[in-house]
Amino acid sequence: MFSDAKEKVPPTGSSGKNGRQVKKRLKGALAAFVDMPLDIMLCVHGYPLDLLHLTHLLKAFQHVLTSKFSVSAWKSVKRNIGGLPEPFHGLSEPAWANLVFILICHFCYKTSAKMPELLFRGCICTACMPLHMLSIVDLQRVPESVRTDDGTLLVATRIPISLLSRALEIVVLKNLVWYKTMKRYARLGSPVIPNMSATRSYNQDQVLWQICDQWRASECSSWLSRMQVVKDMKVQKLKRNRLQAIQLKLACLGYGAELAMMPSVDIIAKHSLVNQTQPLTDRIWTNIQEELVKYVEKVKVNRLAR
Repeated sequence: MFSDAKEKVPPTGSSGKNGRQVKKRLKGALAAFVDMPLDIMLCVHGYPLDLLHLTHLLKAFQHVLTSKFSVSAWKSVKRNIGGLPEPFHGLSEPAWANLVFILICHFCYKTSAKMPELLFRGCICTACMPLHMLSIVDLQRVPESVRTDDGTLLVATRIPISLLSRALEIVVLKNLVWYKTMKRYARLGSPVIPNMSATRSYNQDQVLWQICDQWRASECSSWLSRMQVVKDMKVQKLKRNRLQAIQLKLACLGYGAELAMMPSVDIIAKHSLVNQTQPLTDRIWTNIQEELVKYVEKVKVNRLAR
């Protein structure tokens, strides 16, 4: 399995300017990683986001991890996070993980979105919203005569409708699905399901899936909100640890009394070099020490001037 990697002999390297041995990078050193058994790969990459990153890394990974034979792998890593609902009807496990965890606008692929629009099965940024969303006001202009073939249900009952809290506006997704639905129920073209009983059965199925999607979207939104709270708590803990480490360093330099006299800890906590999640190392402290000392001295001067 790893024969290709073993046959390659690493280069001896060359001497640099300072006399150190400089090793050249071994090309294709990770080629055998593609042949790694799936169970070992899952031990290393135990979360859905890890598998998504692998699918974007190599086409070989994408081919393996998006095939129907890898469904068990996605379900296995999904259990490691706990509580994530099952996918929507018609969505595969990789597509469901991509919808929940990759918060990039599905239209421009440039801007990130805070939360996915689950009922629309996609993420959309603020800039793309006016181009791809239709207000409920426009939807209500659809004639009352536009009904299903059995004449009872309006077309609006077949289209996912969502209230966007950030826009405070009820909207629907303006896309190919919208056009097809309008065409079907407005009878602008040949009927898709000419048989009346088949049409009624189709409508009932659509209502059922619509209800299931709404329930699943609500369940997933609650799960995402809980995960966001946990994430925010971790971020705040990392920032607090960095702040305490910096305060200790400044106290060792003789600024403990000045820190104690600050009316609020936010005076130093909100500094751009302090308000970060990266743990404070000796190297980082060496790089930021001078600027933070100047900042504390400035705060001291302002305090004495009052």
